[in-house]
Amino acid sequence: MNKLISLLLLSVALCLGVGMQKASAAPAASVSADTVAIVKKGMACPDFALTDYKGKVWRLADFKGKMLVIDFWATWCGVCIANLPSYAALAASYKDDSRIQFITVSIDTRDAYKHWMYSLPRYHLMDLVNLICPETESEFSQAFGVRGVPRYVVIGADGTILDDQAPTPHDGLNDLIKKYLK
Repeated sequence: MNKLISLLLLSVALCLGVGMQKASAAPAASVSADTVAIVKKGMACPDFALTDYKGKVWRLADFKGKMLVIDFWATWCGVCIANLPSYAALAASYKDDSRIQFITVSIDTRDAYKHWMYSLPRYHLMDLVNLICPETESEFSQAFGVRGVPRYVVIGADGTILDDQAPTPHDGLNDLIKKYLK
């Protein structure tokens, strides 16, 4: 029983960002150099250049004209993994709506790159755009102040941050999306 409690506490601590390790060797993530402040609701989303598992670089401009729903997560986060099926199901419910795009952004370290890459089919995320953004190296995750995961962000079709602390998929994210799509 004590082992179970210890493991649970460790999982919570990791999801809150305690004990993050410095990264070292996978595709780079970057943001324009002028992005230094923490962004908030109502501000413009910082540009980014983040890589997917195939090595394709995605930029904010690739989603121009679409509402963007971002799930910041990590493979070591039990809460994140528990929320992924709900997030994927929510994304699937909007698959025919060209006004919206769901993406995942992993803050896994570069050392965990292969683990992240192989977790995508395991967690049924292959229908989404999945990007990696090492938290300790990327100005993009730093701009959002991502210190713990999961973290949900909604960006308007015009690039304005609609919600930088959006609810989870099972705590109102769909209601928020419907509100913004009206």
